[in-house]
Amino acid sequence: MYEWEPGERDVEIATELLSELDEVKTALAQGMKLMYTGDRQFIDGHTCLLFALGTDHGDQFVREQLYGVCDNLIYIHDAESTEWSPGGAGVRPGKIPPHGEGRACDGEGRRKEKG
Repeated sequence: MYEWEPGERDVEIATELLSELDEVKTALAQGMKLMYTGDRQFIDGHTCLLFALGTDHGDQFVREQLYGVCDNLIYIHDAESTEWSPGGAGVRPGKIPPHGEGRACDGEGRRKEKG
């Protein structure tokens, strides 16, 4: 099986995409930080880069929210249910290269059905 290794540009693009979410914009404006964790997770058929949004206390980073970004999709992790749900801003052509078959989504981040 082909194992995709993200490059620096992939992380930059995913960070840009996440930074456009209203909830992330608000959190960043309030002094929170967005960090790529260096990890990947297979979510809904996609290999996603994982990002943490939280507060940086210098010697400790406290994660408030976890996001997965892949194939122009953003997934938000629910810590209580441990489920990932689509969220965010839909397709941004030319941004994150698809890994496998890319899927389009509507403006609410939900996948569109083919056909």
